[in-house]
Amino acid sequence: MKNYKQYFVMYPSYSVVLSRGCNGNCSICGGGANIAKKVYNRPKISTRNPKIVVNEIIKLYQQNKIEIFDIIYDSCSTKDILTIKIIEILGKQFPKKFIFNIECFRLPNYKLIDAVSKHLNKKSVIIISPNFAQEKNRKMHK
Repeated sequence: MKNYKQYFVMYPSYSVVLSRGCNGNCSICGGGANIAKKVYNRPKISTRNPKIVVNEIIKLYQQNKIEIFDIIYDSCSTKDILTIKIIEILGKQFPKKFIFNIECFRLPNYKLIDAVSKHLNKKSVIIISPNFAQEKNRKMHK
């Protein structure tokens, strides 16, 4: 992209944080499960209510015309359906309106892929970020 700053002026986006805490203890991060337990007394991930998140997204759209949202949460866990619920609720009220940039630290499950394709704008992306190019490094640091 030639002019990165211009892109964000023309297409404003907003980062949506869906949780606090982490299940991992990666060596490259200071916010892992062990630290969260010791410092914040948070023994597990604390997630936000999907309906509250949807209301915030709708408010940002109505007041500021923001249609692009960066989802800050590992949405690709096979057990987690938080992001999927949010996508489905928004899709019913605003079909194909919003663009989500969803970062995953593992391969996404089919339910997430299906929800994105059914309910979000076709410009939405699922970004797979394994953190390390070499498998031996990933295993050592993860």
